[in-house]
Amino acid sequence: MKQYTETPLWLAQVAEVAVLAARQGPCAKSKRGVVLVSAYPLIGEARGLIQNSGFFNGPPAPFVCSGTAECAKACGQISVHAEARAVDWLRDCRRRAALVHVKIDSEIVDLDKKTLVAGGPPSCVTCSRAMLESGAVTDVFLYQANRSWNERPCLECAYIHRFQGLDDLLDCPVHVCGGRLHPVSKTVYSKDGMWHEYSVEEFHDATLANLGLPRTKVT
Repeated sequence: MKQYTETPLWLAQVAEVAVLAARQGPCAKSKRGVVLVSAYPLIGEARGLIQNSGFFNGPPAPFVCSGTAECAKACGQISVHAEARAVDWLRDCRRRAALVHVKIDSEIVDLDKKTLVAGGPPSCVTCSRAMLESGAVTDVFLYQANRSWNERPCLECAYIHRFQGLDDLLDCPVHVCGGRLHPVSKTVYSKDGMWHEYSVEEFHDATLANLGLPRTKVT
């Protein structure tokens, strides 16, 4: 796995196209975009030659995202990830390519102003498994957050308890509140990040590790 302290020009340009793809996505919970680029450029050909116009998250047609809380809760079951759509396209075209994945800011209301933000590490085993099994994806470029922390909101007031690692605090520290903290923490990632380049095998292995799943391989 390789980390880029400075973003190559070709990757920055491809990421802009992926952002445009993410903006087209109907998913209200998580807008992601994927663009496929040349896996093995020819002599004299710039790396990052775009192979398609991009893919995004969302339910399969004719179904659409309703934008409701119920839809967001069921997103993982009813939506197709951008990576999965990219794999299907590669299979249909019988091509091999590298995959550039972006996440855009969900807190900005104006769709045209939604920009690239960092996300968490590889975490979708369904997509990583499909990419490796397909033999069509060579590498994965992911813009990952530089920092992360955990949050547990108070059930009574606006206080949010932020911490690193494990935490067993039960009561809200706001003395006039008297409430309890939510028992389940949420991991939050900083919006600033760094591009990570994985081989498709490294990407699947990192996904398994992040999910605490078995990682036994043939040696």
